[in-house]
Amino acid sequence: MNNTSTSPFATNRVIITRLVMIHCLFCLLLRAYSHTLPMQLAQPVLTRASYNITHLLYNISGIGQLLTQHYATSVFFTAALFAVVILLFLFPRKSWLAIAFALLFLLLIVTTNVYVDFNQHYLFLLWIGILPFCARRDSTFGLLWEGARYYACWVYGSTFILKLINGAMWQWDYGIMTMKEQIAEYVFLNPGTNLTALYTWLIRHPELVNVGQKLVFLAEGLFLVGFFTRKYDRLLIASGLIIFITTSLFANVFFIEQLGIMIMLLLPAGQWVKWKNRFRKGQPVVSF
Repeated sequence: MNNTSTSPFATNRVIITRLVMIHCLFCLLLRAYSHTLPMQLAQPVLTRASYNITHLLYNISGIGQLLTQHYATSVFFTAALFAVVILLFLFPRKSWLAIAFALLFLLLIVTTNVYVDFNQHYLFLLWIGILPFCARRDSTFGLLWEGARYYACWVYGSTFILKLINGAMWQWDYGIMTMKEQIAEYVFLNPGTNLTALYTWLIRHPELVNVGQKLVFLAEGLFLVGFFTRKYDRLLIASGLIIFITTSLFANVFFIEQLGIMIMLLLPAGQWVKWKNRFRKGQPVVSF
């Protein structure tokens, strides 16, 4: 084990790996509950008409048919996903397990994008967060983990830049228009709920929705500060939570996979040290 790296995260690899794997296991269980794992898709599974080059290569290779059209291989793939996550939790220093999981999770992302929902980009932040565990050296892991943090800042910061460019930031009624479009199905199917009552009240007061969405845009823009300093990372975590809660409630967007890894990437090294010291007492690291 090489702990000579200047990265403060290198010595915390075990606790980081295990908590990230817990998050990954939760995400897989959530997908199982939502019936969106490859083995749970309809037969025959429907696909999209438009593809990017990754999707084209995926379909030409025949992997899509193996993972969705053949029940035995889809079950094996799903079992392999869960097994590798659990094994990596138990043996957090085994980089080959991380490589296997990264490849399997990438296949899950592409399969989801082709057969479930076109181009779910938020899944890639979790995949980027898995890549540092593929490193053999702790020093390399620490550097890659810090690099993944910058990617997380770019994911949120770039959305703010895009909204400046495409004009969403400058269109005053963009908030209420987006909300009406996203919540229409829920309001129609659930007319008597408290949430529908809240939506109805907000539609009658559109200025609150419009101001609120502009504040959410600014919360995304705060992530650009993360490129220059770690001083405000806890503020960025709070901003990420605000973005997640508001988009879940008012835009029907549920990015829990992205939120969890974003929080862990922004946590300071000192927090990981505290957790490591709390949980490692009397618990030796499992190894082959």
